[in-house]
Amino acid sequence: MARSFGFVDVQPRIGITMLPYSFSPAVKHSLAYALSIDPDYFEDFSDLRCHVEANYWYEAAAKLEPQDLVCLRSLVEQAWQKLESNPPQLPHQEHRDLHLTIYGRLDNIFVVGLLEAYWDAYEAVGLNQYTELSYLKSVWSYHARIVDSLADGDMDEGYRLLLEHMTLIKENPSR
Repeated sequence: MARSFGFVDVQPRIGITMLPYSFSPAVKHSLAYALSIDPDYFEDFSDLRCHVEANYWYEAAAKLEPQDLVCLRSLVEQAWQKLESNPPQLPHQEHRDLHLTIYGRLDNIFVVGLLEAYWDAYEAVGLNQYTELSYLKSVWSYHARIVDSLADGDMDEGYRLLLEHMTLIKENPSR
């Protein structure tokens, strides 16, 4: 159990090694159980994720480094390349990485753990497997504008766009 929760690593000839604390494994296990009981629990967890991202936006945005902005721009470019390829590809990893990059410098392992667990649950319920192209293009238009706002130092505009972007998941035709 300690290994499954990420508390220890066990290897032959080395023994048991304590690992740095991560909140994510505990949330992932609990959420996986909740989703096995009722997949609709994803809606509640998704709502929690939206509130967490909204409430930590300004703190997270203020901690971004120039290399983070380069990474975010690259993720947006990679996503658009996938969307415009023939046939189009789903930019799920880019989506996950974009959000986790924005919040990744927070000094709060509980926030980061919740967000990591959200993206694992997003995959578990299959939202990373199929989505209508027009929906994805709308999502990535928001992402591009959010990244532009961050690069311009306009945190208020980025926040406004983030909140609008979060309402799109309710419109996702694959849900």
